[in-house]
Amino acid sequence: MALHEEDVNCYRCSPRTIHERGHRPPTRGKVTTAGVAHRLRTATAHPHLAAGLATAIFTAASIDQLYTVHLTDLAPDATEITLHDAGRLRQAARHTQFRSGLVRCCRLLPAYE
Repeated sequence: MALHEEDVNCYRCSPRTIHERGHRPPTRGKVTTAGVAHRLRTATAHPHLAAGLATAIFTAASIDQLYTVHLTDLAPDATEITLHDAGRLRQAARHTQFRSGLVRCCRLLPAYE
């Protein structure tokens, strides 16, 4: 995960990693990740909503950040996502910790182990 404080209208930006700034991304154990993925898969009617919920859970993203995500903010190999913050309420971020939960849960991309 990386924090981004520069231009909020960036395109395919690559902010510094969260570790370079001394922060830690949210972590979930394998049991918690599997439980969340199962609940989202079985209880969420629309895949788009499930993807948003999973991203929020695994990245600690705000709803404002989720609204700014575009397809170009997802890395080609689906290992990271860039979250922006147009309202500057929270720091924008590039997150790499979501793939095991988001990708498997929402089945939008091939599953990664």
